[in-house]
Amino acid sequence: MRAIGVPVLQLETDRQAALLATVNTAELAVCEDGAGAIILGCTMMAEMAEEIQAGLSQRGIEVPLLNPPLVALRLAESMIALKLSHSQRTFASPGEKAVKWFAPVNVG
Repeated sequence: MRAIGVPVLQLETDRQAALLATVNTAELAVCEDGAGAIILGCTMMAEMAEEIQAGLSQRGIEVPLLNPPLVALRLAESMIALKLSHSQRTFASPGEKAVKWFAPVNVG
């Protein structure tokens, strides 16, 4: 895991710097760490995914770039199509719990 060193809010205000930092960091992850894929760590980066992929391709780096919001959407679609659900064993529904309400307040 590598950080690009750009604050989240700067992704909107200085898009080019964020894009360059992301491509540079992804290149290091592939070349130095042996990464076989890049997973974007912030949904704010989702709209830059194609540009990041293109930047890596221009440097001769051809690895999958996973865009988390799109991956999550496609996984949900696949689970619905396959009539699958999350593991009830691992993620069981919470048991019954009494609901406590605050006493009503008289206004007026």
